[in-house]
Amino acid sequence: MSIIIKALVDKLTGKTVEPPQELVRIINEDCAGENNVEAVLIGTGLGVGPGKYIYHSKTILLDLEDIMFNKNRLTQHMLLLPAMWYSVLLVWWHELAHADQLESNPALALLPALPAKQELDADQYALERVLEWTSKQPTPPSIATMGWLGEKIRDMVNTLYHKYPTLADELDYMYKGAAMYASQVTCIGEFSDSALTELVNQVGEGKLGVVADDGNKFIDANDYFGICADSMHI
Repeated sequence: MSIIIKALVDKLTGKTVEPPQELVRIINEDCAGENNVEAVLIGTGLGVGPGKYIYHSKTILLDLEDIMFNKNRLTQHMLLLPAMWYSVLLVWWHELAHADQLESNPALALLPALPAKQELDADQYALERVLEWTSKQPTPPSIATMGWLGEKIRDMVNTLYHKYPTLADELDYMYKGAAMYASQVTCIGEFSDSALTELVNQVGEGKLGVVADDGNKFIDANDYFGICADSMHI
């Protein structure tokens, strides 16, 4: 059975919430032969938070608007485009993990909320998968291929450009691999001040990350998520 991927209509604009092309590819790949998910509905204002797995219909809901304005805690300090894109990936794989959890243990569907262990396991699975993705793709997809999300990112850039003229430079940095200012690395678990100093020094020495022409030091997504995984002992 092939997966149904449906882009819903934004109630405010009347426009279809087109998903990023790479997200569609990932969903199709993840659900090939997968019996736990039969449909993925992608929209805005769904009232389910960033995402939700509906057990009785084997459906995953993804709310791109909620993801955009309530970024994942791992991505909140990233540059604009990486923050949006990796938040989407983390939510998708988190909900896919819940699908497997509920199908293997249907009693979980009777609970008002999933236990902390299942949430942590889903977080860890999502982090493992985003680490795998960034090991093969060092930068997010182009804005032009990101559908509704790409349009919103363009709108934000145009709105913020005059207030933050360095934003254009950051967009350039992003496509060179920059995901976050090295000095702002934060993640789940412990990351000491001395470890942060060592990280910034390694970027400055060219051992990892990106050093911009203006001297700003950035870490790339794969290194950052690797630090998060290490701190979570994955």
